Amino acid sequence: MEASLVYRPFALLAFAAALLAGIPLGVWLLAWLYGGLAAAPATVMLLHAHVQVFGFFATLIPGVAHHLVPRFTGRPMARPVLAPWLAGALAAALLLRTGGTLAGRPPALLAASLAEGAAFAAFAVWIHRALDPAPLALVRRHLTLASAWLALACLGEVALRLASPASLAPQVHVLRGLHAAGLLAGVVGWVL
Repeated sequence: MEASLVYRPFALLAFAAALLAGIPLGVWLLAWLYGGLAAAPATVMLLHAHVQVFGFFATLIPGVAHHLVPRFTGRPMARPVLAPWLAGALAAALLLRTGGTLAGRPPALLAASLAEGAAFAAFAVWIHRALDPAPLALVRRHLTLASAWLALACLGEVALRLASPASLAPQVHVLRGLHAAGLLAGVVGWVL
């Protein structure tokens, strides 16, 4: 693959996540809400939130970063060794999360959280190393921290799932807080 197209697998994965899972789940939740039912299942709400925050928004970030970081640093664009691994780990996590939720398999959700946490942690390390010119010190700290928030949110979910291994939705209020942290500190951190 050409170096300038390194973003493509991330973009395709993100848009597939939104079109195949995030949007249909959102429509289902709206139909549930306006159909007069009391509440949608927590597992559906959590899957929808996770797919939108981590499957769509956060997945776009590494693709865009691999495209923009060389421009920030003045280096020639190259296809980083990490890029295919990140795309593969994020795709596997999305499949594990969706399949695990729909099939009622908590171990698949734990594996998905581990894969995402590892992918975003590796990405944070890559960002920290890639933005090494001195004039980029502030940007380096900011984007490393935003990337670390994505990893921490996923690894926080790992801790919750290890504490309640048989539950599909352990401590829903904490999981919702982790989604908010990933969105507000991770995704919005990158956008800012």
